[in-house]
Amino acid sequence: MDLFQWQNSYSVGVRELDGQHQELFKLINELHAAMGSGQGKTIIAGVLQRLVGYTQTHFATEERLMAQYGYPMAPVHKQAHDKFAQQAKELQTKVASGQAVVSLEVMQMLKNWLTHHIQGTDKLYTAFFVSKGLK
Repeated sequence: MDLFQWQNSYSVGVRELDGQHQELFKLINELHAAMGSGQGKTIIAGVLQRLVGYTQTHFATEERLMAQYGYPMAPVHKQAHDKFAQQAKELQTKVASGQAVVSLEVMQMLKNWLTHHIQGTDKLYTAFFVSKGLK
């Protein structure tokens, strides 16, 4: 069973970004499934690596659009991205070295961060991007 599912309430009104958010949901659910089925550390580490990599891709897309359209809250938004990216890299390093495991607590943290980031920080740019003609 998936840890969480995409809902229309998560939409930020920009297809490209919504699609990337949906992909992040899929990767978190894949990581949760791998953990729940007791798959080996190497498989879990690989999924985590893909999740961290895709998160960086998504952040770069958002930041590119913010710069392109002159989003006034871009610096604050980028700070949130940088903080999460640092935490994710630290987790990835700890898992790879055996200092940490992907636990239900970690999964809940990922889910909470993503949903709060989308519904809080990301939703702040919805009206701005829509006013610029992004769909």
